[in-house]
Amino acid sequence: MLPTRQVHLVPEADFETLRVERRDSGVALLTLNRPSVANTISAQLSRELFDCLQLLRRDPEVRALVVTGTGRHFCAGADLRDPERDIPGWQDLGRRAVDGLAAMKVPVIAAINGTALGGGLELALACDIRIAETGAKLGLPEIKFGALPGAGGLSRLQAVIGASAAMTLVLSGRSISATEGERLGLVTLASAQASAVETAVVLAEEVSQMPSYATRTAKLVFRHTLGQAPDAVMAVEYGLIDRMATPEEKRAEELRAARRDPVYKRIFAESPAAAVTESR
Repeated sequence: MLPTRQVHLVPEADFETLRVERRDSGVALLTLNRPSVANTISAQLSRELFDCLQLLRRDPEVRALVVTGTGRHFCAGADLRDPERDIPGWQDLGRRAVDGLAAMKVPVIAAINGTALGGGLELALACDIRIAETGAKLGLPEIKFGALPGAGGLSRLQAVIGASAAMTLVLSGRSISATEGERLGLVTLASAQASAVETAVVLAEEVSQMPSYATRTAKLVFRHTLGQAPDAVMAVEYGLIDRMATPEEKRAEELRAARRDPVYKRIFAESPAAAVTESR
């Protein structure tokens, strides 16, 4: 079970297809909330997801984000019966929402509580980390009805599991179990003692305690160097790390670590000058 935490609804939130909670730990929990249609992605959900992400981006108290679905499904893909499907720009709404998730500066964890197919897997692929229930089903079946993943699924899947494995899944359109997904490096399985959401929230709370400038920079480094030879991108990595924080910010985090952990206390012992600086 999740530990008891103070939970708040996002104040500006007035969404019909989403539930959003902010926890005092700095973790936001975003839940796709269309269980009667397997949390499929409609135009309305795409618009609300994009708007919600903009609210969360502007909230300095949010330091990590968990995305999940209501009921038995994470998200079974695009809502092919959406009344707005024939409106020009329908697919672009979904792309904007998925890309908005990928562009979040805070770490994002997908808690895959059930089926994640098509656009649902594309949503999960836009997250930094994916934790899945043992019984979850994963796949990109679009080719079976003459389409292809249209919201970045091809490129992101290839980046996560490699070209050959991604090609096999996309060209066959077959679904795989979460156990096989873990073998491919697509997901991490939740423990038998906890759900995907519980596992994801615990990890998010751990991550949220890390310096935000460091988690933000780590995401930037991974994003800018993905798929490139290390020798070709070291200058980018070094530059981002060297500029990620001021000396004062780094020193404040060293002192925080020293107060939290005796090992770091021996390393980052407070000097009188540092103590004076911290007290200002």
